Amino acid sequence: MTQFRRVQRKRDLRQLLILLHQYTGFIFAAYLIVVCASGTALIVLENQISDYRDYLMLRVPIHHSKVSLAQMVRSVEEANPGKRIYHILESCDRGCTYDASMHDGDNRLDALVDPYTAKVLRTVVWEQTPIGILYNLHGNLFYGDTGAEINAIAGLSLVIMGITGLYLWPGWQAIRRGFTIKLLGGAYRLNYDLHKVIGLTAVSFLLMWSLTAAGQVLWSEPPEPLLSTQSGGAPLSLDKLAQIGDSALPGQLTMVYMPTQGTLVVRKRVPGDVDPYGYSYVVVDAHTGKVTQVYDERTFALLWRVRAAMYAIHIGAPGGMTLRLAYAVVGLAPALLFLTAFLMWRYKLKRTAT
Repeated sequence: MTQFRRVQRKRDLRQLLILLHQYTGFIFAAYLIVVCASGTALIVLENQISDYRDYLMLRVPIHHSKVSLAQMVRSVEEANPGKRIYHILESCDRGCTYDASMHDGDNRLDALVDPYTAKVLRTVVWEQTPIGILYNLHGNLFYGDTGAEINAIAGLSLVIMGITGLYLWPGWQAIRRGFTIKLLGGAYRLNYDLHKVIGLTAVSFLLMWSLTAAGQVLWSEPPEPLLSTQSGGAPLSLDKLAQIGDSALPGQLTMVYMPTQGTLVVRKRVPGDVDPYGYSYVVVDAHTGKVTQVYDERTFALLWRVRAAMYAIHIGAPGGMTLRLAYAVVGLAPALLFLTAFLMWRYKLKRTAT
């Protein structure tokens, strides 16, 4: 009797998990297909900057030397009267535009400036670009911070489906059953086999995407650098301040934040940092050139380093283009899983009707 009860409880649990897996899938199917497909589109349509995702760039002829940052800033602000740059991105070492970002109401205005001539080649509202539209659809469903929170919570449905799907995978009883696809086994069996194999192949990616997406929204970021108060006196040149900040930490300088409250901040990607823009900052007193804070990602506590790496892992930055292409392929999995599940459900419905 005890053995019978144990078997019955196991059957009841399996049936419960099947229902949970099915209903979660059908309820969140449209949402997951849109979010994952938009993520795939972001990877496929991303700009040509190596390791970068959401900043625009144009290729330009390479000259012997670049103009000063101050000259680029002046050129951009003269072309956009009444607007001030809040940071400028060094897109690549050579042969491409810098991206100077300005506020345009609630939007971000990006000016692409030739670093060799200081000529502004294009100015766009980032939210109206294909990348900006896809980014806002994927990240917040066009609903700002509230949409991002809804997105994060709804995305956890992938965790439910992933865990229940793993439990229900038939390969636990016999590994061969878990990977066999019977092409001549009938419509239901074919879709069932495709569903189980696609699900197992994609589950690690789907769980990782869900957890890193939710983590970026629900887990606060590491503390921001502290800006010092103004020390007085004439400020040093923008290029000199950027050089001082760049020299304070090893690695690649990615962004320069314009002086505010008497300080300038440079953003750096130190060795070992997987974030494409870097998660380290140097704060420099704009009037004395003194480095007032070095914010080195490598010195973070382990939990902060995990949080700092979430964006990079979510977009596949650590694995380069190979991993991103894998992401693009696996991003189609929710659509395929829904299609095979729908065809199995329709087959069952027809069989019940007859």
